[in-house]
Amino acid sequence: MSNPEGESIPAENVKEGGELPPPPGAADVEAGQVRPESNFRGLSSVEKFKKDEDLMRKGVLVLICRAVALFFSFLTFMLMVTISNFSYYTAFSYVFTIALFVMVYTAVLVGIKGHEILTGQQIIKSEIGIWIEFVGDQVMALLLLSAASAGASLSPYGQAGASICMSFLTFFSLEAAALISGYNFAFHFAKLL
Repeated sequence: MSNPEGESIPAENVKEGGELPPPPGAADVEAGQVRPESNFRGLSSVEKFKKDEDLMRKGVLVLICRAVALFFSFLTFMLMVTISNFSYYTAFSYVFTIALFVMVYTAVLVGIKGHEILTGQQIIKSEIGIWIEFVGDQVMALLLLSAASAGASLSPYGQAGASICMSFLTFFSLEAAALISGYNFAFHFAKLL
């Protein structure tokens, strides 16, 4: 005998009269039979998801990502400054300039978001702030990737290599912030519809 999918069923599993046994967990509740326990752990998993979602909306996670990006962009900037005659190479000058831009951008946004979290008061209206964060994170992350790629083509060793590595780490942390700001952007405009 075979099931509807065409797989054969062992003879000991077939009841008299050729009936197939019920699938697991298909006990009838109305007939008084008890269903097997499920893996659902109640509302704790839903509450944990809501807590994580609240952290994303409040901006704590994006603040952490931007603070890490600020740290790595500062290291990129400092390592580039310590290279003697880095300005002779256009790729290194490009990495230096973009690291400076990203450092200023993330410092301003870390200050704004930190103030919003601590005081609960918004410095920039939320509609404008969401656009600035979303577009700014995307643009700065792509500029960082471009600068790091240009610098990596020149010298992967020594202080220049460490600076390029820090630039890539800045890109990854800023892109994580961009993903969170993209989530906030989509959530905000979904409410408007």
